Amino acid sequence: MIKFFVKLVFFLASVALTACGGGGSDPVVTGNASVTQTTTVPALGAVYGASVSVYDTKGQLLGSGTTDKVTGKATLTLTANSTGPFIYKVELGAGSRYYDEGLEAVLTTQPGQSLTMLSVVSSLNAEVGVTALSNLAVRLAGIHPENLGQGVAPDFSMDKLNTAQATVISVLGLPSDFDLFAAPIAASQTNKNPASAYGKLLVQMAKHTEPDTNAFDQAATLATAITAQGVVNAKALQDLNQAFLGSARTMGLIISDAKALINDPATLAQRVNLVKKAIEARAKPLTTAVAPTPKAGGSASMSGQGTATLN
Repeated sequence: MIKFFVKLVFFLASVALTACGGGGSDPVVTGNASVTQTTTVPALGAVYGASVSVYDTKGQLLGSGTTDKVTGKATLTLTANSTGPFIYKVELGAGSRYYDEGLEAVLTTQPGQSLTMLSVVSSLNAEVGVTALSNLAVRLAGIHPENLGQGVAPDFSMDKLNTAQATVISVLGLPSDFDLFAAPIAASQTNKNPASAYGKLLVQMAKHTEPDTNAFDQAATLATAITAQGVVNAKALQDLNQAFLGSARTMGLIISDAKALINDPATLAQRVNLVKKAIEARAKPLTTAVAPTPKAGGSASMSGQGTATLN
């Protein structure tokens, strides 16, 4: 069998991070302390009892929690003086549960099984999605979960993240404006056909796993398909692209046939560059949370927006 490998070309210029979903609400002020809440939505299908941690770009932990056993979401509290981008890490360990759309059943992670998924957002203004696809893009951008919280700053730039997003979008044939970090409506036992396009995409992924595997195995395979040199075994991505083509109408998405791109690295690089420009064009300034300024009457609000640069 011919194996196709795609050499990912990373660009060196620094650019602004795509404005993706963040999570949560306005800052809550208690005495002299100010905090910000963020809501995380991990999804294979819905994920229950998984740990969620949020880090800054220096790899420092900002907050942690666990996904709810009913909603599959986790609401975390972050320090208000944190500056984006924010790195989200979801870990499914023994005893974690998830809804498998392909099997239409809730499965429990067994002892010895584990899965770590990542996502990155620039600001905390919407729910954050953490999926097998966000995980693929973030790892391609140079973030490795084992380094987070270990005092090691990720070898990561915004330019690499934009290139990684554009690569995943291109090889899967997704629309150029598809947001890999948005929060999907995750499928569950009570909602097997979610309304969101992202949710439908994850359903189709789970239905097109390899024989004798499930959505958990599929996510793990995608996560480990990338070498340290940024080289990807493209077969799994090509198979997904072909599956998406057959399900495009069901999902309400326009899917492109990416087989030719995967077989032609030069053409793929051109496509990635075009998609990357579209990502950059819709980027917004990063939000910098600053200390709250008390208003008359003793109330306080969060003020100040600015840009943050990641070296």
